[in-house]
Amino acid sequence: MTGPAVTPRNPFVRVVRSIRKHGVLSTARMAWALPKRKLHLILQNARLKWAKLRHGGVVVRNVQGSCMKLDLSDEGISQELYLTGVHEPHSTRQFREELEPGMTLLEIGANIGYYTLIGLQHVGPTGTVIALEPSPVNLNWLSENLQLNGVDGNVKIYPNAAGSERRRLPFYHMPSGNLSTLEGKHGKHLKASSVHEVDVVPIDDLVAASNLKIDYFRMDVEGYEAKIIDGMASTLTGKDAPAGAFIEVHSDLLREAGSSARVFVERMYLMGYRLKAARFRGSDEVVVYSNSEFDAHPLAEVRYWEAFFARRD
Repeated sequence: MTGPAVTPRNPFVRVVRSIRKHGVLSTARMAWALPKRKLHLILQNARLKWAKLRHGGVVVRNVQGSCMKLDLSDEGISQELYLTGVHEPHSTRQFREELEPGMTLLEIGANIGYYTLIGLQHVGPTGTVIALEPSPVNLNWLSENLQLNGVDGNVKIYPNAAGSERRRLPFYHMPSGNLSTLEGKHGKHLKASSVHEVDVVPIDDLVAASNLKIDYFRMDVEGYEAKIIDGMASTLTGKDAPAGAFIEVHSDLLREAGSSARVFVERMYLMGYRLKAARFRGSDEVVVYSNSEFDAHPLAEVRYWEAFFARRD
């Protein structure tokens, strides 16, 4: 019985083997890609260090047509927006296409306001954005970014997490603010920078108490999405159900919680929503356009999918 293949340490031998397996041109492209990636990372880190020194760690820049104040100590979305000016570019484009003037958009996990501000651009002065953000750290940046853009009465912020029932739970704020979560599932890889007790409210309760009609909703809740839709079953199945949704489906975190991405997508279908398009980790190459395509995909239960749902006819 033979053991696993051992990668040779001699770089010359590795190159020869690669040429035999992939050809000269492919080997050359791979050889160039590695230093190119390293150079890109070096330049990005240099830009971040310079910005921290020059601006004291906080910068204001134009992001997708809105001004945003960014905390460069946030290793996640704030650094990404400073360096690139966009988050999830393919899904950002589709999210814009889903919204119409006058809509009421529900934002579950608004973070520092990236999608909230984009939503406000598209629902316009006759529309409304309802934003839930349980992290006190993110909530502070969200409020500042709304004030920076002169947003007034057409946005309502709730300092709550959404869930299946009313309760208080610990909320783990991560060094990458967009990975903050109720579940604390990132403990193997990241340690929470702070933990706060937050009030959890079912969306059905929020809708009933405020007499809301939700036209579209978005959520990115790091593995808590199954419990949230359990708490909005009446909203999703009623006569005034939202027309669609943009949900980040965290396959690995759902699996850790005893569920799965396939179960979640099927649950959405039973509530009246078909999968319209889903991108694997933001890719514009790995995309599925139906429940059946997602169910059959070998990566369905791997990492996460940026998924758009539409109300079934």
